[in-house]
Amino acid sequence: MSKRDHQDASASAPRAAHRLRPWAALSVALVAFAVFIPSITHPFLVWDDAANFVENPSYRGLGPQQIAWMFTTFHEGPYQPLSWVTLGFDYVLWGMNPTGYHLTNIVIHAIASALLYLLVVQLLEAGGSRRSAREVQFFGLAVSLVWAVHPLRVEAVSWVTERREVLCGALSFAVLLVALRGGRWWSITLLALCALLAKGTAVVLAPLLILLDLYCSRETEARALFGLALRSARRHALVIVLAFVFSAVALLGQGASSAIISTESHGLFDRLRIFSNALGLYVAKTVWPTGLAPMYEMPLDRNTLTLPALLSIAGLIMFLALAWRLRSRCGHLWTLGVAYLVMLLPVGGIVQVGGQIAADRYSYQPGAVIVIALVACIGLIGGQALSTTARWVLLGVICGWLTWRNVVLQAVWGDSAALWKHELTVYPDSPIAHLHLGFLQADGSVSGGDVLTAEQHFRAAVARAPSFVTAWCALGDEYTRQGRFAEALKAHEAALAVTPSHHSALVGRANALWALERNDEAITALRLLVSNAPQDFRSHLLLARALNAVGELQGARNAYEQAIAIAPHVLRPSTEFAWMLATHPANSARDGARALALAEAAAQRFGAHEQLVVQARTAALAELGRFDEAIAILDGVRAALPPAEARDLDPLIEQFRRHEPLRVPPRYP
Repeated sequence: MSKRDHQDASASAPRAAHRLRPWAALSVALVAFAVFIPSITHPFLVWDDAANFVENPSYRGLGPQQIAWMFTTFHEGPYQPLSWVTLGFDYVLWGMNPTGYHLTNIVIHAIASALLYLLVVQLLEAGGSRRSAREVQFFGLAVSLVWAVHPLRVEAVSWVTERREVLCGALSFAVLLVALRGGRWWSITLLALCALLAKGTAVVLAPLLILLDLYCSRETEARALFGLALRSARRHALVIVLAFVFSAVALLGQGASSAIISTESHGLFDRLRIFSNALGLYVAKTVWPTGLAPMYEMPLDRNTLTLPALLSIAGLIMFLALAWRLRSRCGHLWTLGVAYLVMLLPVGGIVQVGGQIAADRYSYQPGAVIVIALVACIGLIGGQALSTTARWVLLGVICGWLTWRNVVLQAVWGDSAALWKHELTVYPDSPIAHLHLGFLQADGSVSGGDVLTAEQHFRAAVARAPSFVTAWCALGDEYTRQGRFAEALKAHEAALAVTPSHHSALVGRANALWALERNDEAITALRLLVSNAPQDFRSHLLLARALNAVGELQGARNAYEQAIAIAPHVLRPSTEFAWMLATHPANSARDGARALALAEAAAQRFGAHEQLVVQARTAALAELGRFDEAIAILDGVRAALPPAEARDLDPLIEQFRRHEPLRVPPRYP
């Protein structure tokens, strides 16, 4: 072969690899999708899925009302409007069928995996890698496949609540890829804004973009690198501003939901220790993914740094020092360590949200950095000694083992009882596992030989964590279900001793006092509830019911009006007030015209066929003596019901035919 032929062959290899790149990215996406297919059959979990989806009608749809809610809510803490938009789209397509929600999570993860492949390949090329085009492609495939199928991804992908994590991850990878490819500032900023709207942890994109510019630089002098960092910061100034804004928004949202752990509970040393543990835990779990749990419990002894924490700090310092010293020969590998550190800052415990010391979902984006480092280390140690075939075989073995572990863990995340029983195998005294198993026992959802009752699970939770307010409230509610109201009162007061303004504890205490016929004290507790949460319509609604039940009619009216003013988009306040005005036994309490006006407004807003609307309209019409109209509405409803249910309406229709309006004594709750 001539010299020219050799040159043509060497030049064609990179072009061929470049042409294969989209197909390689598609292959990664398909593998990621296939591995997570088992999650499609999973139900919503008895964890945050209940509060986010099953009990939350506000996200259901993409109308102006739902969009406004998505962009203004701190529901359960996070500000994540773009994630809510995708979930609203799921509802439009699938209703409340969880299959569609899981499918969307898997598709987004598959896209994120493909983007990671393209990003890694681009990183190698931008960093001046001396590897051949085929080696670059293999490295990209190895990193993206290992990351995509790793069991640490299961929590983020198989749990619908973590839509924000996979969406933010995919958008963050897209931001870095566009920046590497020399995208215009406005395209980088727009994508970064989308990532921030998916989840606030995307604030790390601001420092990552600067690190990316440093990584691509050929500069080695510290002063030159500092100047480059300043120029990069100016270029990405708008992203930096957005990061500061969304950091403040995230803190505001988590603070409003009381999710942020106070400095009194966790001091600076606690937070540094948690962060230090997280540094090494995600690396260790990536290398050997066993003992994965939905919640990594906080150790009881928080007075000393543990050996893993010390090793994590020492390991990171050694890596950064060595990589910095060798930057003239190895490039800016030190940026990899800084990137990992930066990506853990929002989720590593410095701002502690929740009682966990770590969470698998938090490794979604930082895990990519870990896998890059691990694949690079394997390549340095054995790359020269392994043939191309041996490399592919090794990659296949690793991915096969990880896939097996992944699928096993997916099965755990596919059943609420299995999930919390698994937590107990890792942490035998886990309070949160006992809490959720108690919930499942209470509603009869536990199977598989659980020997503890709901009460015993709740008792175990508060015994392990005496300051666990939710568990105290759950124990109090369980006592209430059993009719043990004095014990219920004690449980809710134990919760209030920890958090005096806790909403559920105040409600539970009021309910227990009412059941014990201590009505004045119950109403006092409800007034305190309203003063603590003046913008919570549910608090005003509870107070209205209690005042109505004891005959304080004007106070009840005022509370209902306040609930309607706060939540005009919610069905129950207006229909419940209309029902009171139409059916109260006291003549002074009734106002048929006002009741009908409320019911008609609710019919226009929520639909005339809603059960509460039908009840309020027919009661109001009967109060006004318009019995024929009320009967016509009920006849229409009756015709649409199955025969067994239709017969239930016959006594009411007969009553209206006798021209007898409804009179229903009020009661609480």
